[in-house]
Amino acid sequence: MLFRSEALRRSQQYLSEAGALGSVSADPAGVTVTVRESVTPLLLGLFGVGGRTIAATRTATPVDR
Repeated sequence: MLFRSEALRRSQQYLSEAGALGSVSADPAGVTVTVRESVTPLLLGLFGVGGRTIAATRTATPVDR
């Protein structure tokens, strides 16, 4: 069983403690976290490539014990 409010709170707390920016959603099927970060490519910057925002999304599903 997934407790939505607790899952949201803990996920947001983890992002905050990690210094990460992102979003969190939760429903009975699982918890989804998306993390976003702005990066400036060092080597490609020499060729005029500017900053980019990268993102990663992962979902965790609950397991009954």
